[in-house]
Amino acid sequence: NITLKNNENIMVYSSSQLTYYLRKKYINIDKLSGYFKEKEIFKTIIKYEDEIIKRNIAYVFVDYDALDERNKKMINQMVSRGSITVIRNSNTFISSSRIFDHGNFHKTVLYKVNI
Repeated sequence: NITLKNNENIMVYSSSQLTYYLRKKYINIDKLSGYFKEKEIFKTIIKYEDEIIKRNIAYVFVDYDALDERNKKMINQMVSRGSITVIRNSNTFISSSRIFDHGNFHKTVLYKVNI
């Protein structure tokens, strides 16, 4: 239940590529995606935040159980700095196969970007 302006995006890190259900513009940053892979982005929190600003990211949704260490470190630093705030923590069923109803429950967090 979030609202995005025309130029805003959601940054998503999920254990499953099945993010078509979001019905919002999103930037996928999981390890299979083409975004946020450059080592330069992870050198400092400022560079990471600059990338978020550059891509007009208004919200961050992460499957915290699957989050890789580089992104986890940056997300935690952003929380500490107040650059993002938690909107919702939940235990969410993330499907790996909708047809066979396969998946697992994962800790997910939705953050609001404050930068």
